Amino acid sequence: MGPSSRLAESICLAIVITLAYVTIPSGLVKFGWRWVPEGVRFSSINSWSTWAFAGLQLAIGLSLALSAPVRSGLRIGNIRSHWKKVLLVCGLPVAVAGIVYPLLPFRPFADQPITVWILSPLAQDLVFIGYLYGCFEGSAAGFLHKRVRIRWSLVLTAALFSLHHFSGYGYWPAGFVTLQIVYTFVGLLLIGLSRQWTGSILYAAATHTCVNLIAWAIP
Repeated sequence: MGPSSRLAESICLAIVITLAYVTIPSGLVKFGWRWVPEGVRFSSINSWSTWAFAGLQLAIGLSLALSAPVRSGLRIGNIRSHWKKVLLVCGLPVAVAGIVYPLLPFRPFADQPITVWILSPLAQDLVFIGYLYGCFEGSAAGFLHKRVRIRWSLVLTAALFSLHHFSGYGYWPAGFVTLQIVYTFVGLLLIGLSRQWTGSILYAAATHTCVNLIAWAIP
């Protein structure tokens, strides 16, 4: 199998996983909804369905990443050689979120359950910057340009992560979702460099969690 065939296979697999990551948990939660007493269904925004959905997504992420832990970045990685650069690319999004998010006219994460920052970021990072990036490393490991030292594997991962957020058009204002699609692509490219440099998802996952926590905490 040639390089182009391996890349096509990786992209097809990644698209299937991206779609399944939402549809399988959603389908299972809807199936289980009928068995939950009505008083429990609507008891609070932190209802069982929210935790079930996030928990199922986390289970998918863990099952994928644990099937190939090293390739999926479940390690400390080579942080000693890159800690200054990692601190820069991971600290910048946290600072920007703290400054920009309060200025937005629509802040949908403020009234969301705590799964927004406890479970969801880790689940997403295990799937995207973890497992899928690891898959692309074997088929799209080259750099964009000799002067732009960003790997194609990271660009493809960022594109899929951005695609994952298209579902927001179904329930949030289009302007905000468009902004989210842009900043998730750029943001993953930025913090994903920590994955590229160190081979670990830990630093990107910590940053993602902090950014979501800021968005959740600001009313």
